[in-house]
Amino acid sequence: MDPMKGAQDVIRCDVCSNNEREKSPAEVQCNTCHTNVCSPCVARHMALDKSKKHDIVLFHVASTEIILPSCSSHPQLKCDLFCKKCSIPICLKCLSSNHNSHNVEELTELCQKICKNIQDETKEIQQRVIPGFEKFLGEEDEKLKKLIEAYDKLDSSVEEHGKDIHRKVDAVISKYKTKVQQKKQADAKILQQQIKEINEIMSEAKQAAAKNEAILKSKNASSLIAHKSENANLSKVPNLRNVIPPNFTSKSIPADFLDSVFGEITDSKILYKKGSTVQQTNNQVAAVDASTDRVLSTFSAPYKQLYRLACTRSGQLWTSGNESMLRCLNMHTGSIVATAVLDLNPIALCVNTANELLICDGITVYKRELTGVIAPCFNVPFGWNTEALANGFFVFLRRDDNRQSKVLRIVDGHVQGEYQYDENGKELFNSNCYVFFLAENRNGDICVSDTVSLVVLDRRGKFRFRYHGKVFDSFDNPFKPRGVSTDAQGNIFLADLHNRCIHMIDKDGRFVRYITCGGSLDKLCDVSCDENGQLWVAERLTANIKCIEYHL
Repeated sequence: MDPMKGAQDVIRCDVCSNNEREKSPAEVQCNTCHTNVCSPCVARHMALDKSKKHDIVLFHVASTEIILPSCSSHPQLKCDLFCKKCSIPICLKCLSSNHNSHNVEELTELCQKICKNIQDETKEIQQRVIPGFEKFLGEEDEKLKKLIEAYDKLDSSVEEHGKDIHRKVDAVISKYKTKVQQKKQADAKILQQQIKEINEIMSEAKQAAAKNEAILKSKNASSLIAHKSENANLSKVPNLRNVIPPNFTSKSIPADFLDSVFGEITDSKILYKKGSTVQQTNNQVAAVDASTDRVLSTFSAPYKQLYRLACTRSGQLWTSGNESMLRCLNMHTGSIVATAVLDLNPIALCVNTANELLICDGITVYKRELTGVIAPCFNVPFGWNTEALANGFFVFLRRDDNRQSKVLRIVDGHVQGEYQYDENGKELFNSNCYVFFLAENRNGDICVSDTVSLVVLDRRGKFRFRYHGKVFDSFDNPFKPRGVSTDAQGNIFLADLHNRCIHMIDKDGRFVRYITCGGSLDKLCDVSCDENGQLWVAERLTANIKCIEYHL
C-alpha cells in the first residue's frame, strides 16, 4: 500500500531503490529467486548472482505457474518429474540413470493436483470448520452465561435463606424477651402487693400512736379507762415472700451446627458429550451409542449375597444382603461408614428426601435418623407384608395369601393415598411375583418393578403404562426385571437379572436403549442413580457394587 494513497497500490519492483516512492511497478518475476522485477532491472538482478540460472517470466504467468525446483544431482537442470518409488522430484537426466525403470509422473501435474486439494481443504475450513466452531463457541458462551446466572441465583438463594434464618433467630430472641418481661411483671406484682400491705399496717400504727398521744394529753379519766392496747395486732408481721429472679441458661451451640442445618449445596453435574466431527448440516449430533457406557469403579460389599442398595446425597451407599445387618459404604473406597441392625432380615430399603434411611422387615417400616437412632415410623396393616419402599415414602404391600397387592403413600405416619386398581377395577400389580421394587420419578410417577414387568402410575395413582421388555430381539434369556431407579431427566433404569443389562426407558415408557458396559455386568438385582448422574448397580451373586458412567 502506497503511504501517499488511500487505494491499493500495484506490486513494486524489489530491485529498485529502497525509497518506496522511487520503485517502479513489477513487470516480471524471477521464479528462481521469487523476486518481483521491473524491465529496466532484469539485467541488474541477473548480475547480482551469476551462479544461478534465473528463470524470468511475465508477472501474470508467475502467479499461476508451478515453480520447479533445481535438481540436487544436476543443479543446471530443473526437476520436471516426480519419482513415486523414491518420493522425490527428479530431472530427465536422473530418469535415464539412477531412476531408470521407476514409476514417475509429471511434477507440474502432481503439484496442480495438490494445489486443487489444498484449495478444497481451505474452502472446507472456511465454509464448514470455522463456522462450525463459531457455532460451538456461541453455544459455550451461552452455557457460560447461563452458568453465571445460575450461580448468581444460587448466591441470592443462600443470602435470602440467611435472612430468613436471621428473622427466625430474631423471632426467638423476641419470644424470650417477651417471656422475661412477663415474668418480671408477675414477680414485681408480688413484691408490690407486699409493700402495699406493709404500708397499710404502718398507717394503722401511726393512727394508733396519734390516738394514744391525744388520750395522754387530755388527762380524761373516762378515756384512759376505756383505752385498749392495739400493739399486739399492730406487731404482727404478715407473711412475706422473697422472689428470686430466674436465670437464663444458654445451650451450647457447636461450631458446625449452623453449617449442618443451614442447607446443602450439591456438587456440580458435568455431563460429557463424546467428541465428534463438525457436521456440515445444522442437525444435532446423534445420540451416543451404548458402547460408550463404562464401569468407573468396582468394589465388593461384605455380604455372601447382595440384595439392595440406595444412594445417599453425601457420597455413601446403604446396602443390604442375606443377613440382618445393613451397611453404609463409602462410594469411593467401599469402606464401611455406618451400620444398622434389625431383629429380622431387611426386605427393602430406601433413602428419603432428608437423607435418612428407611428400612422394612415385612411387618414394620423403620427410620434410621442421621443421629443413628432407629425407630418404627409405620406399622403395616394386619394380614399384609411390606415388599418395597420408595423415597417419597411409598410402601408396596402384598397380602399374606399373595392374592392382592397395593401401593400406599405415607405422610407423617398416616396413609394419604392407596393405589390398587385401574379405572376398570382390575388389579394393577401381579401379586404372584416373589420380589418387588419401587421408585418415585421426578415428575411424581410411581414405578413398580416385579419379576415380570414394570408398572408406572401417575402421581394420582392412575395407570400410565406397562413395560414388558422385548428382550428376545437382542438377548436369549427372558425378561427378569429387578431394581428400578430414575435420573434428573426422568429416565427410568431397570435392572435385568438374566440378561446382564440395564433397560433405559424414558418417562413416557419409550425404550431408549440397553446399558451393558461391554458385557461386564452380571446378575443385576438392584440399581440406584446418584446426584451426579451416575448409576450404581448391585450384582447379587458376586456381591459386587459397580459405578457406571452412562450417556444420554
